[in-house]
Amino acid sequence: MTNDHSELKYHGSVCISGLTASGKTTHSLLRAGEFGLAFVSGSQVRLFLSGVFPIQQKDFWLTKEGKDLWREEVFRKLK
Repeated sequence: MTNDHSELKYHGSVCISGLTASGKTTHSLLRAGEFGLAFVSGSQVRLFLSGVFPIQQKDFWLTKEGKDLWREEVFRKLK
């Protein structure tokens, strides 16, 4: 059985959300690879726009630096 999806022409975005550790990233990477789409991590975009290097340890959001990015004034700067 082959997964030939060449007839699909999708030009929009897909947003996958869910609980922590529910498999969002894994599922997204698998689907993007299967359909030849780009994968963009919302967390990495947020880090980049906040002036932080976008590739961090998995527990980054639990550190003081990560928690500081959840302040209201940081959200306002990203709009």
